[in-house]
Amino acid sequence: HLDFIGLAQHFADATGESESPKTQMSRFWPVVEELRGGGVLPPEIHLAASGGSMNYPESRGTMIRTGIGAYGVDPKNYLRGNARPSLSWFARVTAMRTVAKGEPIGYGGTFTTSRPTKVATLGVGYGDGYGRQFSNKAWVMIQGHRAPVIGLVCMDQTMVDITDLPPVELGDVATLIGEGVRAEQLADLIGTNPHEVLCRIMTRVPRRYLNRD
Repeated sequence: HLDFIGLAQHFADATGESESPKTQMSRFWPVVEELRGGGVLPPEIHLAASGGSMNYPESRGTMIRTGIGAYGVDPKNYLRGNARPSLSWFARVTAMRTVAKGEPIGYGGTFTTSRPTKVATLGVGYGDGYGRQFSNKAWVMIQGHRAPVIGLVCMDQTMVDITDLPPVELGDVATLIGEGVRAEQLADLIGTNPHEVLCRIMTRVPRRYLNRD
């Protein structure tokens, strides 16, 4: 009472720098032939996710599992700069204040101002998936300019330095991921991969889906 509809495997390393995919395929395809000979070959055969489908065309069965590639993120430069990111993440400026030189910012005072500093608070934090690892490392884009993250990222708020930016208003949009700040760059900052950066975005973050030519 079972319908055998698919046979799949997943590459341990599809970067193109390992022999393991060839080893895995050398074990997988004979099984496919054996099933075909027995008349029980399932209709769907799939081996490759994004990297495998680009680096090992022979691994493309009846389908591929396009994961991070669907977001236009290319962590290993498989597409040689031709990837177009399809995901952006934004937050709004919810507060602004100017603090004096020598003032600690955020929990634990992990950042101290070296000059009078204009600070913008964004309505996003690690509760949304914007990790604490970005504290004092990452940046956001406001009006096309970089605004460094300063102090610890809070659960629901993140502070950025807008001192050198053109005038910023309450409600202005900050780009967390998008033009000027790619998921790959954020991943490099904290020693992980872009998959983790994107998977962290929590369900409480509203989604908007746009059709674009």
